[in-house]
Amino acid sequence: MQLRRLGRTNLRVSVVGLGTNQLRRVPERQAIETCKRAFALGVNLVNAKPEYEGAFGILRRAMDESEHGGAVQLSVQTGGRREDR
Repeated sequence: MQLRRLGRTNLRVSVVGLGTNQLRRVPERQAIETCKRAFALGVNLVNAKPEYEGAFGILRRAMDESEHGGAVQLSVQTGGRREDR
């Protein structure tokens, strides 16, 4: 898997990321196995959102069960208004 520098950081992330919005549409075991396969292929950039109904739990289980020992960069979407910052 090709890696690239993320913005101005020193983080190296995979050119292919894993979105988790649709994981809730398949059985939990299938979702976990999908994540594990992505990690095994070198994906280390994952996008999630609290509203993705269980995505964080699925990711946690997939990382716990995965033989992939590298770091996973988690991109988390949040809500709010610019004025609230």
